Order: sequence, then C-alpha cells, then structure tokens
Amino acid sequence: MGVFNKVIMEFSEKFWSDNSCFQHYNTELKNSFGNLVNYHHYTGKLILIAMSVGKSDMRVEKNDIESIKKNISTIFS
Repeated sequence: MGVFNKVIMEFSEKFWSDNSCFQHYNTELKNSFGNLVNYHHYTGKLILIAMSVGKSDMRVEKNDIESIKKNISTIFS
C-alpha cells in the first residue's frame, strides 16, 4: 500500500506552455510534487494537477495548505 496525493490548481490566466501534457520534476530539489499534468492540454481549462507519491508524498501529508502552495510554487520559479 502507498499514498498518492493530487493537488488540483485552477488559475485565472495561463503562464505555462502547451508543449507537453505531462511533466516530471526531480523531487530531491526542494519540491514534493514530481509530476504535473497540464489539464489545459485536454480540456482548455486553466488547470494544472500536481501529484506526489512515495517518500515525497509523506512530506505533503504533514503540511498545511499554505506550505503545499509554497512547495508547488518552486516548480514554476
């Protein structure tokens, strides 16, 4: 058994590229979310879905929503 968390984010404007529908990030670089789905690619809605699994996911489980938002922002900076 394991843990799989998703954070669904809706934005008022698009700031990311449509070059890819799925991105993978190195979770050892201060970021607990290793996978990001560009939902806009499929639906046209301004939504990104961040996912975490394994050791990274346990870090997410221990955080409040503000900490999670800050963690996700490291993907875009």
